Amino acid sequence: MRKNEEKLKEERTFEATQKNLMGINGRLGTIVRYLGNIIMKEGSGLVDTQYLDDQWLLEDEHEEIATSDEEEISFPIGYVFDGLSRGMHIEIKFLEYRKELNVYYQGFEVFKETNGELEKYVPRLDWEEKIDYLFGVAKKVEKNKRKEMESFVKDIAKTKQAEYLEELRSKWGLKEN
Repeated sequence: MRKNEEKLKEERTFEATQKNLMGINGRLGTIVRYLGNIIMKEGSGLVDTQYLDDQWLLEDEHEEIATSDEEEISFPIGYVFDGLSRGMHIEIKFLEYRKELNVYYQGFEVFKETNGELEKYVPRLDWEEKIDYLFGVAKKVEKNKRKEMESFVKDIAKTKQAEYLEELRSKWGLKEN
């Protein structure tokens, strides 16, 4: 990398860090985790799936329809947020296996981070204002989900406590107070 480009990369990295854009726990990561959808991968090592037509398939041969196997699993590989449903031409994507965070605004990539290293950042007020708005919405969703989780954990703790007390009573003949 040329000296000028390296210096510019350092400046952009500093700017992106100051604006808390970087990382899955930054503003972009918060938006994609709380407002986006999970990207799931399905399959196993035992299944060969293809989506293109097989040009070598003879007329009398019939392709078998892929079915689910007991060995197949599905697991999350990342998140994607599509802003079109909110009237914004913006997309944020995070892929866990690559540790890659991308932002596309009006069809152009304006931010890319891979393995914690900034590869592209085009600071512009138009898309960053949308990020500010979306981040506020995502923080509200995060707060609500946190409250729900705390309530859920408290309910489980109460249930476990009641089960434990009942077990003590039946095992050791204790009486209720």
